[in-house]
Amino acid sequence: MKKASPQRPSVDLFNEFSLYLIFASTCSSDMKRYSSRSLGLILISLLLETVAVSNPVISINGTNGSGVVLKCEAKSWYPKPEMNWLDSERQVLPAGSAETRRDTEGLYIVRRHVTVNKKVTNTFTCRVQLQKFNFTRETGYNIPDEMFPTVPWVWIAVPVLIVCVCGLVFGFMWIKYQKLRKKIDFADQQIQELTDELDSSRIKSDQRIKELTDELDTREQELTEQLAKLKQERAALVSSVDNGCHRFSFSRTLSMSLSNKPLRRNTMAHSMTEKADVKEDEETNPLHQTIRTT
Repeated sequence: MKKASPQRPSVDLFNEFSLYLIFASTCSSDMKRYSSRSLGLILISLLLETVAVSNPVISINGTNGSGVVLKCEAKSWYPKPEMNWLDSERQVLPAGSAETRRDTEGLYIVRRHVTVNKKVTNTFTCRVQLQKFNFTRETGYNIPDEMFPTVPWVWIAVPVLIVCVCGLVFGFMWIKYQKLRKKIDFADQQIQELTDELDSSRIKSDQRIKELTDELDTREQELTEQLAKLKQERAALVSSVDNGCHRFSFSRTLSMSLSNKPLRRNTMAHSMTEKADVKEDEETNPLHQTIRTT
């Protein structure tokens, strides 16, 4: 190990001094706790942790659609670091999962890919850090515009053509729909007019039926009253006829009982009357006069 350099001295609550040292050219076997006593009063305890860092390397690993695939690789790191991709605004980019493995010395090799599209600056940064020890290494990379794949004109023409065809089909269907909608609205208007007319006719018919019903009821009432009146008149006539018949029968019976005695006298008077009538007829009738002269 090389000579240590002090870093970040601090004092805890028990007046024990903690001194952080950084050693260069260490290996994993040096990582252990060291202690020492000075004059029997001061106990020095030292925990040596090995840290290995290096600068990440960025390379282009092909294309993906209209974007460029970047690869960031960091070798000889210990302990296991954290790797992220940043854009020009220092925003973390969504990237694939980090690939981690160890080399023959037990150090970590970290690799991570990201697909980026063409932007204004086209500058991207790979950051590797050990948050526990506050170690960070970054590498920036600027992609030239010509590195981004160009889109063939066919890839542009086909979508445009599809959009145009879809627009024409949609326009045709829309015009047809509008015409059909107008026909439907016109039919609905006619149906509404016929419905209103039918309702009006029904209302008029109901009113007429009510008027005729009232008229029939009135006429029936009048006829009923006339029938009752006629029945009363008939009953009165029948009663009067019955009374007249009884009087006539009584007077006839009385006259017959009184005329039984002078029947002979009446018979003779009647015959004489008949003879006088015949004589008067003969005198007045010329035919009888002629016969009598002859």
